[in-house]
Amino acid sequence: MSTNNGKFKVGWDLLSLGIVAGTMLLSWKIEPSLPPVIATHFDIHGNANGFSSREFGVWFWPIFSLGVWGVLRFAMRAAPSSWRARMANAPIAAASCLMVAFLCGLHFVILNSALHGGAGLGRELSLLLGVMWIALAVLLPRMRRNPLFGVRTAWTLSSDENWARTHRVASYTFFAGGLLCLAAGLTAATAAVTVALIAAIASALIPAVYSWSIARQT
Repeated sequence: MSTNNGKFKVGWDLLSLGIVAGTMLLSWKIEPSLPPVIATHFDIHGNANGFSSREFGVWFWPIFSLGVWGVLRFAMRAAPSSWRARMANAPIAAASCLMVAFLCGLHFVILNSALHGGAGLGRELSLLLGVMWIALAVLLPRMRRNPLFGVRTAWTLSSDENWARTHRVASYTFFAGGLLCLAAGLTAATAAVTVALIAAIASALIPAVYSWSIARQT
């Protein structure tokens, strides 16, 4: 069993690094086609309201995603042994790959906007967020108690039972939130990203409040 788990982790890690490497390669090829200044920050409606140099826009997110992957995969090595033992069979490698894929997807959404004159990206952000939230809904119930990934409140981090019950609820709320994000993106309405953000935030807050209610009952 441990050998199989190790193979799965290596597979997810190779996929993560492959996504980053592919993102860097494609970004390098796209870079000459981009304007000198590109939009890198967007308001709640998906409209550009912050700009950076082409070089920063091309390389920030791939490098940042690699850093996020490194933190999620290796920070637990510095944690107490009790945390490391608890996380031995948790899908941290898969979760790390999901985060890398989301950040690199966000990067390409931004570059695509730059290639089209800084067009708004509310629809694309909503769809990307929806896909990620649904993937999280699948992963969260399988995640063991840890300080890096999941619904981390004072109550979930202090109790395995609270953590497990909260993340079962989170799987439903994140799935529903993801569907709402996808629906908002498919409508292509100007308020798509606003609706998607509200759905995502609500789906994360509900299990957090639920963890508090469980703690009050015990």
